[in-house]
Amino acid sequence: GLFVCITESAMAGKIGADVCTNAAIRNDSWLFGEAQGRVVLSCTQENAAKIEALAAQNGVDCLHIGTVKGTDLVINNTAMGAMSQLQNTYNQALANCL
Repeated sequence: GLFVCITESAMAGKIGADVCTNAAIRNDSWLFGEAQGRVVLSCTQENAAKIEALAAQNGVDCLHIGTVKGTDLVINNTAMGAMSQLQNTYNQALANCL
């Protein structure tokens, strides 16, 4: 789902993210749903308006959901943890179960 996608992207970039969910959709569904057809894109602030305009020109829904910043993953103003901690949990999950 979106939560894992954002977390994996943040781990790869070694940076945190501040994300807001869509109030019209339940948080569990929005963050962990596996609906097809969504794309997560990171870009510079300068390119955000260009991407939104390009999406609109082509009839594609586009939603700004957050900002790449800091060292924590924050969702709806709630810290989910430091990226280093989340990465360790992610990398060790299988080994910790065995």
